[in-house]
Amino acid sequence: RMSLGATEPVAAAAGGAAAGRKGAASSALANKSISWNFTTQLTALMTMLKKTDSHFIRCVKSNEKCLPSVFDSKLVHKQLLYSGVFEVVKIQQSGLPCRLPHHEFLARYKCLAPSRIRYTIKTSKELITYFTSAKYELPLAQQGRTKTFFKSQEQRILEQARYDCLRRAAIKIQTLARRIACSFYFTTLRAEYRVFMHSYTELILEPAQIAHDNFNACRAQFAHIKHYPILLHVSKRLGYNLSILSRRGELVLEAKRRIAVRTEASVLSLQDIITSAIELDLTEHATIIECKNIVKMYFRALDFIDTISVPLRLRSLGMNHVNDGIECMKCFSDILPGSIESIDCAEQHKRLVELEIKNIVAPLRTALHNASVMYDANTGNLKPKLRTGDQTQALRELVHAFSSQSMNFSCSDSQLMYNDCANFMTVLEEFVPICDARGCLSFLNNRECSGSTNPVFIQQCEEFKKWAEMQLTTIKLKECMKVGRVSLSANGSECAVEVKGIQEVLDQLSVLRDPTTNLRDAIRAGTWIVKLRQAYIDGDWDALEQLVIQADEDGVTNLVFDDYAECIDELNSFQWQVIF
Repeated sequence: RMSLGATEPVAAAAGGAAAGRKGAASSALANKSISWNFTTQLTALMTMLKKTDSHFIRCVKSNEKCLPSVFDSKLVHKQLLYSGVFEVVKIQQSGLPCRLPHHEFLARYKCLAPSRIRYTIKTSKELITYFTSAKYELPLAQQGRTKTFFKSQEQRILEQARYDCLRRAAIKIQTLARRIACSFYFTTLRAEYRVFMHSYTELILEPAQIAHDNFNACRAQFAHIKHYPILLHVSKRLGYNLSILSRRGELVLEAKRRIAVRTEASVLSLQDIITSAIELDLTEHATIIECKNIVKMYFRALDFIDTISVPLRLRSLGMNHVNDGIECMKCFSDILPGSIESIDCAEQHKRLVELEIKNIVAPLRTALHNASVMYDANTGNLKPKLRTGDQTQALRELVHAFSSQSMNFSCSDSQLMYNDCANFMTVLEEFVPICDARGCLSFLNNRECSGSTNPVFIQQCEEFKKWAEMQLTTIKLKECMKVGRVSLSANGSECAVEVKGIQEVLDQLSVLRDPTTNLRDAIRAGTWIVKLRQAYIDGDWDALEQLVIQADEDGVTNLVFDDYAECIDELNSFQWQVIF
């Protein structure tokens, strides 16, 4: 127990010693941290001071009483004068206060050089040399080892030039940026306008609405341009077209709904749809065209039903009208009363018409084609197309055979074919043999002949007209030769033939390479009259005597046509005059 008691104080003493050493170490560490922090802060402060520039500030009182908003100019001037501020400013002005490192000077004012040499300048000295040659007036600028020195006046010149250069560059950049933006928005405007017009044409409302909104959104970007009112007008026009498109879409949907309903009232109500479509300029839409066709077919069916009840009107219709009427009645057989009976009656009449076309129209058409003639440009006369003998006899017999029932044909096709054949024979037998060109043209221009739809008869009329025109040319030549005399008349007065008119007609007849006897004699007589008259005008009596002898040998004076009687007598008497 003693030993234990003795041990406790020793242990306690040992524990106290250890605690003391630990506290001393903590105090030394704490002292070191404080000194280290101070050193670090001082280093940071010195680094910051080195990065800054020294500025010496002079405080100046504005007035003696230190009142706000009171400025005593004399007091302020004294303070600046006695504090040496003016002297410092003068000293700085006498030196080179503006200084920049070489690389900063080059980077700041290199933009003043033209682009062709801007990237070839590598040092500030080269740049100053350019400034001197460019009349920037930098006579006092100096080059140091690391900096460039120049006066404040020179700095103002360079800064103003730099500002102007940067301003021009900024304007160019803004111009380019605005042009690109305007080009983008204009392209968008044009694309949206095309989308709208396509949707407007195709009657698609939703894409048109989107295109209209996008167009207005892009239009706002052009509010500053001169022609903005034009875009505003286009925008308003698109808005109006959008409302029209909405109405058109509703009208087309309503038209489709009424077409689907197969009632008499719905068919009649399509007329209101057509009227509205005309107001909205929608007449070319497929649905509206279908409405028009339905209404037309409906009224044609009603009219055909009325026509069937009158046999005389029914016989005035052609085969095409009959077929069309039957088709229309079949389309509306479910809504038209009495349409079934009318269809049966029309089918029976159709069979009669087909039989009549087979027995009458077809033979007449074949006979007219075989008997057709053509104008011969070489002779000026008519000749048959088919070289198989006279084919007009068969046509003549058919016309005579059907003349008794020409008023009782079952359809207009038979009547029209009979009339064409009869008119063809009239021209061929009554006008052509006696060369009655004027009567032929008058007959061909009447309503019955000019209103024909038969292509064969129409072609024959053209051939007859060519022949008649050539005959009229011959008649004109004869009339020209009957007027006037080649030489002086008996009483001495001049009444010469129209040589110019005769020559013009002869030029028209010169296209004939093998004219008929009548045309050949007229051309021969007209040619000799022109020669004689020209020789008489020239006064060449020897040539005139020879021409008269040649004309007599050619037989011109022996022509016995009545049209040339006066001319022949004149040639005979004139021949005697020349010989005498």
